[in-house]
Amino acid sequence: MDFLSIKFFIFFFSAICIFYLSPLRYRISVVFPLLNLFFILTYVNNLSQLLPLVVFLGAGFIGIRLVETFANRVAFITSLSVILVIFVYLKKYAFVSFLPFISRSYLSVGLSYILFRMVQMLIDVYQKSIQERVSLVSFSNFCCNFLTFVSGPIQRYQDYKLQESSLGQKALTEREVFDSFSRMIHGLFKVVILSTLCMGYYKWFFSFMQDSTVNESSLVLCRKFILASFFCSLYLYFNFSGYMDIVISFGKILGFELPENFNRPFESRSFLEFWSRWHITLSEWFKFYLFNPFVLFLTDKWPNRKAVPYYGVLAYFFVFFIMGAWHGSSWVFLIYGLFLGAGMSINKLFDVLMRKYYSVQYKKIIEHGLSGLLGTALTFSYWSMGTSCCWLDLKDLVKLMIKFKIQGFLMSFLLGIFLWAGALWLVRGFKYIFGRGITSLNGNFYFSRTWLSFELFIVIGFWFYGFGGIPDFVYKAF
Repeated sequence: MDFLSIKFFIFFFSAICIFYLSPLRYRISVVFPLLNLFFILTYVNNLSQLLPLVVFLGAGFIGIRLVETFANRVAFITSLSVILVIFVYLKKYAFVSFLPFISRSYLSVGLSYILFRMVQMLIDVYQKSIQERVSLVSFSNFCCNFLTFVSGPIQRYQDYKLQESSLGQKALTEREVFDSFSRMIHGLFKVVILSTLCMGYYKWFFSFMQDSTVNESSLVLCRKFILASFFCSLYLYFNFSGYMDIVISFGKILGFELPENFNRPFESRSFLEFWSRWHITLSEWFKFYLFNPFVLFLTDKWPNRKAVPYYGVLAYFFVFFIMGAWHGSSWVFLIYGLFLGAGMSINKLFDVLMRKYYSVQYKKIIEHGLSGLLGTALTFSYWSMGTSCCWLDLKDLVKLMIKFKIQGFLMSFLLGIFLWAGALWLVRGFKYIFGRGITSLNGNFYFSRTWLSFELFIVIGFWFYGFGGIPDFVYKAF
């Protein structure tokens, strides 16, 4: 089901009505599972396409039961291994391409996020963080929640369970309902208008790159590449964050407090800060279930207090390499993983060394406005170059590497810093001049309603007439 289709919104509004009109005692045990099932069925043409998903979920639930029953390392490692093997096989990762994959089409949407939920439950059950026995209904509702099925946000089982018991019992105020629908309209505006425009510009500059002549100057090629990367990054942000706005809004109306996934990521002053603002629930998951255990392992293996910060450098590379590789099944995402891992580990190493040898000066530099502007521009330029792995296949990326060499990528990186710093300077100047007026307008009852109506009017126009070709939700592929 396309989340920008009429069917999608008919389903969601029908789900809200059915949920609140049904008897309270049946909402969790009957109504919610049926809504989840119906939502999943919209992605398949026949029931046989659900079989791999059922096997995957079954392996996860049986694994949790084994760990609950035996509570030992063998049961945990065996269960975790089976889940990971099935996931890698169903996702058809390139490094296992020698295996005989299933030839028929099957549902692969949502597998990555189901994996995160099942692994989290398995670990927490093993570590006794989840004390109560996980029922089949709670397991299926948590893993297949139609609000978060496609692409999150990633919620911990404990947080979901706290809300499940009181779901639909809290009466929403008129203000909460209005804010939810307002956020939904803002999300639609991001996806339908802003992401569509950014995708159009990204494709435009990408086509210029493909049409480049042999004698074209390096500066022209670098400009085309970095601008294509910039607009691809903005497209990803508006598409993904807009989807999150829609999902979180619907969740609020149903009584779910879903976690936030974005917090102005393009204002980040470093790559480390960026990943605390972008896809927050994914970053938190990797931090809690991979980064912290890895640092603890290194600390126990080689106990040295002075070495702990450097263990963090190594752990950042390992974790973000895994995170980058998770984003896709092709070889190009291993390069993306290396790119993310290098960025995080270099940033962390720089931070460690500066705090160790120049702590006073470093603190002053961090607090200076100009260094913040430069850090924000550097972060966005680096990350945007990394997103090229999302729109180039391995063959095209290799061609680009041969053509650019190291100096070409360095020139693109520096040009990106200059362009984004200039854009930030203009935005901040605009805010300085008109900031107070804009703030007062946003607080004005009539202006805010008028602007919301304008957004909705533009969205409906784009939606029905399809100007520019509205993109589907990009993270659905993950």
